Amino acid sequence: MYRLYIIAFIRKIKKKSGTYLALVESKWENGRLRQHVIKYLGKEIDGKPAKRILSSNIKVKKVTRHLDVEIIDHIAEELGLKELVPKEILILVYAQILERPSINKMEEWLKETDILEILGINEINTLQLYRAIEDFSNKDFEIIEERFYELLRKYDLKKSYVIDITDTYFDGKKVEGYAGKRMAR
Repeated sequence: MYRLYIIAFIRKIKKKSGTYLALVESKWENGRLRQHVIKYLGKEIDGKPAKRILSSNIKVKKVTRHLDVEIIDHIAEELGLKELVPKEILILVYAQILERPSINKMEEWLKETDILEILGINEINTLQLYRAIEDFSNKDFEIIEERFYELLRKYDLKKSYVIDITDTYFDGKKVEGYAGKRMAR
């Protein structure tokens, strides 16, 4: 009497589009050894298996703005702004560059971005943002302007662009032009 042994192994299947991997088993059928595919495992890329993932198995948990935030943060880092300006003010600057949400809707809008995560802030509310603006407006801007000028001096700038966010976060009594939203004190 013969015993029937079934051996399963991974087989490489070479095609024009690449090398594919399959889990196969060998069985005796009608006096011949036959291979049957149990499961396709994916494609071999650079000699290593790359698992095939069906798009139906992917579940999206959260979608946030990331790449544009990452780029703006990288520029702020390169310019040295992250050392010069508090993180709460950077939130406002990044928001103005990206979309210009009102400060009253900022908490909700920030949930759609990775700004807080990139800046290392767990959470922030509207009152904290207003306080940050007030604290920052009490700083000696001559020192900040001098440090910023020193930072920019190392770049060969033929053209410069200034993004002015004071139309939204202005606190003053007399203005030529138009007044923005006044801060509550």
